[in-house]
Amino acid sequence: MEPPSKRLKSDDTADSSRGVSEQGARDVIKDDDRAKEGDTDSITNAAEIGKVNLKSTVEQKLNGNKQNSDGNKQNVESDKQNLDTNKHTLDNNAIGETMTEVCAEDEPGGIDEDDSLAAMPAIEIDVGITEYISTHEGFHGILKHRYSDFIVNEIDQDGSVVHLTDVSKPYFEEEHVKEPAIDTDNVISAEDTERIQTLVDNNDTTSIVSLRVPNDKETRTKIHHTIKRMWPDLSSSTIDENGVKVIKVTSKKHAGRSNFKEWPRNRGKYLWFVMYKENKDTMQAINTLGKVMRIKPGTFGYAGTKDKRAKTSQWISIFKGDANRFYGINARLQLMKLGNFRYCQEPLKLGDLNGNHFSIVLRNVTGTDKQIDEAMTSVKEVGFINYFGMQRFGTSSIPTHRIGRSLLLSNWKEAVELLLMPRSMQNVSHEGSVLTDMQKCWTETRDARKSLEVIGKRHFSGPEKFLLQGLTKESDNAYLDAFYNIPKNMRLIYIHSYQSYVWNSMVSRRIREYGFRPVVGDLVLKNRVAVNSEDEPCTTPAVIGPDEVNQYSIYDIVMPLPGYEVIFPQNNIESWYKEFLAEDSLEVQHFNHKVKTFALRGNYRNIIIRPKNVSWATCSYVDDKEQLILGDLERIMGQTLKDTTEDGRFKALKIELTLPSATYATMAIREILKSDTSAGHQTTLSKNKQAQSTN
Repeated sequence: MEPPSKRLKSDDTADSSRGVSEQGARDVIKDDDRAKEGDTDSITNAAEIGKVNLKSTVEQKLNGNKQNSDGNKQNVESDKQNLDTNKHTLDNNAIGETMTEVCAEDEPGGIDEDDSLAAMPAIEIDVGITEYISTHEGFHGILKHRYSDFIVNEIDQDGSVVHLTDVSKPYFEEEHVKEPAIDTDNVISAEDTERIQTLVDNNDTTSIVSLRVPNDKETRTKIHHTIKRMWPDLSSSTIDENGVKVIKVTSKKHAGRSNFKEWPRNRGKYLWFVMYKENKDTMQAINTLGKVMRIKPGTFGYAGTKDKRAKTSQWISIFKGDANRFYGINARLQLMKLGNFRYCQEPLKLGDLNGNHFSIVLRNVTGTDKQIDEAMTSVKEVGFINYFGMQRFGTSSIPTHRIGRSLLLSNWKEAVELLLMPRSMQNVSHEGSVLTDMQKCWTETRDARKSLEVIGKRHFSGPEKFLLQGLTKESDNAYLDAFYNIPKNMRLIYIHSYQSYVWNSMVSRRIREYGFRPVVGDLVLKNRVAVNSEDEPCTTPAVIGPDEVNQYSIYDIVMPLPGYEVIFPQNNIESWYKEFLAEDSLEVQHFNHKVKTFALRGNYRNIIIRPKNVSWATCSYVDDKEQLILGDLERIMGQTLKDTTEDGRFKALKIELTLPSATYATMAIREILKSDTSAGHQTTLSKNKQAQSTN
């Protein structure tokens, strides 16, 4: 059974006493930094945090947190009373981030008034996001009021920030590498040579010349090399005819290789290029490339997915891709650009990155300069809770983790129905309209073919389309088989989302119960490497013993993403996981799923993250549509920003920070603002901002 929904308190009633004492935490970090000069890693070895004076500070704060817990409980009823009001406000005001995902940047969206079949989209507390680490006073600010206010640049394995800097036509010099010296004299008879030459002279693409050859492989190899050297437009292959070896010689066009081009010997086998995109998620962009180039999307390599409602740059790889062909499609791409072409010997794989750099604008900021500096200094020096952000759970009223739960329980039909159920707050863009029409047809008919006909030739590549295509195929287990029709990277989103939901909830409870200090039985990774992937093999963590508590800090503590191979903290936390899963009729054994694609080994993730390269500045602006930061494409085109005005009507906060992979910048923003980052809440802020601008 789905745990009952809870609602987060409004900004001005949020419990300001949550989290560790900011000054105390800074002292902790400064002591540790002095002990390890030059260590700026986001997850640090903070052995000195165990000193007696420091321990006292943290324990005092922990006691304060426990004393505040009763006050938090008293607020629950008022939170519930606010639920209906919040829903009503969102239902009438939502136009922002969720609705304009694929609209023009400043085009308002809306809600399908006829959709009453589903609840409102999840907000933070629904997915376990409840706590803060700092105690500074929050302030108002709008995140992603325009998608151009959120810029993401991948950081490659060399530590370089990936930028689109060159969109010119690529040119590569090709060295003509000589074949190894092989003696080919007299290996082909004069008669056979004449027959082969006639094939070439007549430009005969249909005939085949058969050469009877000896059984020794060395001679056959010489013949193949001779044909390749003397007649490069021909192909040869050895076959066995009734126990006799024969070499067949034919035109490469006859062999179905009319477009075949010898790959230069000095060239890497993988084309790498920077993909710049706007207002598209990574998979949507790759699907577009695949469609335009007529290449299966699964053949593209990438290190990680990037935010949808943003401007992002990242490396992409493809086996033996033609740089000029990819350059040539730039004119056909919308809100995308490819460049910085190069060839490498290895492909990109998931995880082949060192993180991401973010450039973010918060608009309509109300905080004073002092409040802003306090908040930003806290995030820089103390960090933030490493929650999985709201993007992880989707923007519709059916969170992805609910579908994931059904899959883990093998409730295939329920999972199908959840995925195809009409949503509230569906975006009214072209893609949103297609989805709404399709879902309505499915609800009324339960006919996959008719629902697909609704989509027709309209551009739509969401998982719903793949699922319906799978449902049209007859099989003994149609619902499960339909999920197999969804590309694997999309399919895994749902069960990974459920893992994230459990992790968020468990971390929140751990912070409420134990505060921000290590306790006996906690887990640490000896190599101090932040682990963020859901299901990659990793080093088994160590369990903190009674004599080791003072050797670690909260920055060392990891919590498990549930799976069949992880170990759990050897304290009360292990029972919390089991209790939480039981509420959803699940056990740890469910993650060792009989359907292997849904089997999850699990992994470990750091509780607290400290960003690197943090900087900030404020500016004034007059027009909501005014560009306040530049993306890579604008820089290439030579665009510049307008001079800021000191007497602008509105105030903006510009933030730069670098985060490890799989860490959510929106959770850092949440810590700064002390505000809900869910799409519904930010949409309401955007609506209010637009109303304010017109007054």
